[in-house]
Amino acid sequence: SFETIDLDGNGANYVIIDAATLAALAGSALTIAGGSDDIVFTENDLSGSLTVTGATTKSVITDDADVSSADDTLTGTAGIDAIKSGAG
Repeated sequence: SFETIDLDGNGANYVIIDAATLAALAGSALTIAGGSDDIVFTENDLSGSLTVTGATTKSVITDDADVSSADDTLTGTAGIDAIKSGAG
């Protein structure tokens, strides 16, 4: 396992991370360092175990999997978004 991911290289870089991935990579805590053009996409609240420095943090948009709902609208943010699909 490791403690730090450094995204600050050539060009804009990104990483998408969730709690299971964070635990598999680093155990209980992970730091991701980046530049102002780098993006860290997070799924759910990882604030207790993830520290991001320099990079921009954005939330992953996840479908609620409610098959009875006719509303399958996903609203993103200005800029770059990430959509994670579920099973099925």
